[in-house]
Amino acid sequence: MTDFSRMLRQLRTNKTQTEQQLKKLAQAITVLEEISGDKSGVRASRQTISRRKVSKSARKKMAAAQRARWAKVRQQQKAA
Repeated sequence: MTDFSRMLRQLRTNKTQTEQQLKKLAQAITVLEEISGDKSGVRASRQTISRRKVSKSARKKMAAAQRARWAKVRQQQKAA
């Protein structure tokens, strides 16, 4: 039972030390952001990513190719 208690005490100590390190890291990040004027870590603006349009026939070809790949995998699994 004492080993269990010792282990819990050690884990709590490690947790406290880790929390202190995280606070220091957060402070360092804040200072660096203030110096550089970069607030991207705080509030990242979402950029609109335009997606390429794929035609219906191209989607059908891609789906057929994927089905063929999966069929090949299944066939190899049955052979093994």
